Amino acid sequence: MRPSSRQVVVDAALELARRDGVAAITFDAVSQEANLSRGGIIYHFPSKDDLLTAMVERIAEVWEEELLAALDLPWFESTPAQRVRAYLKVAVGSTAQSDIAMMIDPAVPFDGEHPIQRVVRRWVPSAAEATDSEAAFEYYLIRLAADGLWLHSALDIEPIDADLQDRIVDRLCGN
Repeated sequence: MRPSSRQVVVDAALELARRDGVAAITFDAVSQEANLSRGGIIYHFPSKDDLLTAMVERIAEVWEEELLAALDLPWFESTPAQRVRAYLKVAVGSTAQSDIAMMIDPAVPFDGEHPIQRVVRRWVPSAAEATDSEAAFEYYLIRLAADGLWLHSALDIEPIDADLQDRIVDRLCGN
């Protein structure tokens, strides 16, 4: 199935951000990247804020897809331990610096809950939940380690090979 023009624009903008940085996102640059007219971009995204918001929503959507793939079973059939393990496995993988920049940019406006917060809340316990039980506390600690590994990966500080990634996941998850 052919992606919609709207999806083509979002994917082109994300590719542009990953290649040239978030500052490169302009209607002209995105129209060139998407091979669409500037008017076609503005039709779908009347403002740059609308485009940036759609980009963050797409990042969250892809992240959720990666989490589900790492889980390898339907979310509703999983346990909290399995969800935390999937979260950790995805976190030690690679992440584009531009994705992190998009997620934390305060200039990207959201009405209500941020898409990234929505994904995190669905997969791992919050700080408030960590006070409810010892298991939730352990999962919260793993979440914090995973978030640090995710940032480590995105900043390309030092690549972590697949064997070491597996060892980290196993150690943190108690295997």
